[in-house]
Amino acid sequence: MNRVSCPHCHASLQVDSAFAGKAVKCVRCGGTFIAPDENAYSSETDDGIPILLLVAMLIAGHVVVWLLLGIAIGISRSTLLVILAAGAELVVWQRRRAGAWLQQIRESETAQQLASRCREQLRSAFQPKEPSPDSPVMAQVVDDRGDRLVEVQVGRSPSSRREPIYSRSNGKPLNVDLPRDRVVFLGPGTTFDLGRGLLKDPLVYATNASCGDTFCASLIDATLPVAAPNQPHVDDLPYWPSYYESFPEQRSRYLDWLVGGRCDPNIELGYVFIYFYGLERRVLVDELDHLAIIEEIVRLCNIYSHSNSFRSYSSSLLWLTILLASQEQPVAEWFISKAFHATERWNEDVLGMCLTHV
Repeated sequence: MNRVSCPHCHASLQVDSAFAGKAVKCVRCGGTFIAPDENAYSSETDDGIPILLLVAMLIAGHVVVWLLLGIAIGISRSTLLVILAAGAELVVWQRRRAGAWLQQIRESETAQQLASRCREQLRSAFQPKEPSPDSPVMAQVVDDRGDRLVEVQVGRSPSSRREPIYSRSNGKPLNVDLPRDRVVFLGPGTTFDLGRGLLKDPLVYATNASCGDTFCASLIDATLPVAAPNQPHVDDLPYWPSYYESFPEQRSRYLDWLVGGRCDPNIELGYVFIYFYGLERRVLVDELDHLAIIEEIVRLCNIYSHSNSFRSYSSSLLWLTILLASQEQPVAEWFISKAFHATERWNEDVLGMCLTHV
């Protein structure tokens, strides 16, 4: 298996070596690219020097300097000086790399262009795409620790629900006070009574009109049947979850999670993504409530960072939201600080959006 990065969404993938030089599709964003030969990724380099060789040379040099200084001024002073020198070298090296990335971003596109490109990438990443039967796919989404997120076999489409949506009718529509002619966003400062508890600052889309699955995967359609609260046994959600396509028991589980404060760390991640899709739409389509959504994403990151997939999507949306918010008014430094500490993984786009505020 070869370790590669998707050129479209930058997801870390594993592609079977048999597909080297052939067209493959990323299971994360659906983008097609040519799988490279494993020799192209055999070693990571920096300025033409293999990283391992560079590290070995630096360690050897520091050891020699430490020994010479130890003889001249003593072991303790020698150790302190070498540690300080190594720290300074690391800072300079990282600043040089960051400066090169920032310069490249400044030369290639403005902040507005970067925001537009990232917005389109996020939209395409959340758009479910069926792989073509003619396009071989053999990829696993992994992170640097090697934990598997998704596996797709050659020519096999993502699993879909085999039963009709209303095959389980052991529920009833929600009895809630919502408009019957439009969709509303229940934003910060609002409350919403679900009949099973009061939601404060819900940050969800909801309606009492039947919209089907055309509006948003997170839309709470009160006309759909919902089972009683606290369901003991609930089926797993599909790979691309939505409120509309869920069973009544699954909708009940989702609403219980909302009422419980959206903070249960053991909830199936599909429910978190259903909610997350609504935040994404509010930022990218409505272009409203940026600061409230920044705080919410940071809060979710601190709870669900154990999920590689959620960590990747949330970090991208977090910094894109900060970038969009800064185009209207300055973003407070404590917002930037909280977002920085909540971001565990960095890629080129996320780092670029972050550096525009440094």
